[in-house]
Amino acid sequence: MSSTDTPDVPNKQLIYRSKCMIPGSYAELQDLIDLSIPDNAKHDFKAGAMEKWLRVASSIANSYIGQRFQTPLQAWSEAWVWAVCEIAFAGMVNKRGYNPEGTSESTFGARHDAAMTWIKEARDNEITPDPRLILQEHTMVAVMQSARPRMRLTHRKWWDDL
Repeated sequence: MSSTDTPDVPNKQLIYRSKCMIPGSYAELQDLIDLSIPDNAKHDFKAGAMEKWLRVASSIANSYIGQRFQTPLQAWSEAWVWAVCEIAFAGMVNKRGYNPEGTSESTFGARHDAAMTWIKEARDNEITPDPRLILQEHTMVAVMQSARPRMRLTHRKWWDDL
């Protein structure tokens, strides 16, 4: 293993992306193939379907984090690419009609759930997927609302009984 392969190298830079060849997606086809599709299923899906699922997964991810970050993200990390690929792959195998109880396919649902949990944690301020996303965070200022106490309009005076 080289020094660039180890995660604890002191000067190792995070890899960020700022564009993708698939419009509306955070990941490329090769990312989906390398990160999420098992080796024995790499040729089971059409390129057009994979691109569509990457766009759908990116849209799903945006819908979750749009409360916290400005979307679409201007830069994103490899971890973000992983989460989008996992969601896309789950959509592809669901469309195909997999059996979640099957022994070889039992991890697909868990992989999707792990990616969705990670995205929800990013939305809920439990994690920040990477430091550069802080620059894209929405600054939400709480609006303080106040009102004078409601006064009764029907005050009875002593002369009302006359």
